[in-house]
Amino acid sequence: MELVRFMSAAEVRKYLAGETIRNETDWRGSGFRTGSKGVCFFPADPPPEERLHYVSGIVTLEMVAVFETVGPVQLRESEGEYRDLEAEAGMDWRELLARTLAGDVQRRKVRELSMQEYNSAMLHMKHLGTVEMDETGEWKIRWYGNQDGAAKRKRRAGGEG
Repeated sequence: MELVRFMSAAEVRKYLAGETIRNETDWRGSGFRTGSKGVCFFPADPPPEERLHYVSGIVTLEMVAVFETVGPVQLRESEGEYRDLEAEAGMDWRELLARTLAGDVQRRKVRELSMQEYNSAMLHMKHLGTVEMDETGEWKIRWYGNQDGAAKRKRRAGGEG
């Protein structure tokens, strides 16, 4: 199964160093609109490029990785609520701003997967990319490719590789 994770460069460095990434946060108990617990992932379909707009402001958009599960992995399946940009398409910016400030935004449920820990023995990194905003203000992903690309990215980030 392929999984997508938006993450920080520090987490990527830990993963590439062979460390186990741990998180036991109950996100709903922390005030988020999700049933996820621990480290959160999305299914690879739809692709991460289609998720950038509604996860912006909620997840770390520094880097994104596509992982393949290695053997049986225990995943918690849940749903999170994210802004429904399609429902807001064509809305005047002043109305959008007023609704946002009032906390009155359109939401949609999105399938999420989570686990309390992962490492390279459980998940193989297939692709790694950086999330960037282009000159038009649109979010884009610059992919580095497979594990070899991940090692090059690790070197640029100041780690061994």
